[in-house]
Amino acid sequence: MGWTYTEKPKHLSIFDFFSREFNHENEKTRSRVLACSTKNFSEAYMAYEILDKETKSKKVIAIVCLIHFNRGEFNFGYKDMEEFSGPYVFNCPKKILDLLTPLKEDGKESTGWAKTWRDRCWENIKKNKDVPKLKEGMKIRFNHPICFTNGEKIDTFYVKSVKPLRLSESKNDNYWMHYRIKRNRLKDGFQILENNA
Repeated sequence: MGWTYTEKPKHLSIFDFFSREFNHENEKTRSRVLACSTKNFSEAYMAYEILDKETKSKKVIAIVCLIHFNRGEFNFGYKDMEEFSGPYVFNCPKKILDLLTPLKEDGKESTGWAKTWRDRCWENIKKNKDVPKLKEGMKIRFNHPICFTNGEKIDTFYVKSVKPLRLSESKNDNYWMHYRIKRNRLKDGFQILENNA
């Protein structure tokens, strides 16, 4: 499915917006967004409940939306995918995953795309949990050097700032070479060489 661009009032939360877009009811079913969480200003993860009114059975699945903020009349875009469609982003938070019902096919645990997607999300949660907390003044070494656009490859840094993450090659405050690195680089692994925080 392609992208949908529309008007999202600034005061309307992402949860309220997607509830308005996806909540649905007819004679046989009722579907609604139970919870929503965003990551990196470009991904939204939803726990989506589907109730069969005849059998009273409920299931909760994940819906993943890539999101894009824009200027002008059509200021918000999204591309929605159910977990069964093989989404390719895996940053779903634990609070959403915990709401999802178990995946079953003919009474057995599913092995399809949704299971693969959920497993990758749980792996990311574990990786994030295992990343040590950084503090200003620490000296760290990445498991693999980071390549910068100027061709430099550097693996050892001092932490100058945590939010946003800023690193420096030197402990000297007058040294001018500071680097901003995305937090997801920390998942690749690093060691703390000095903890002078």
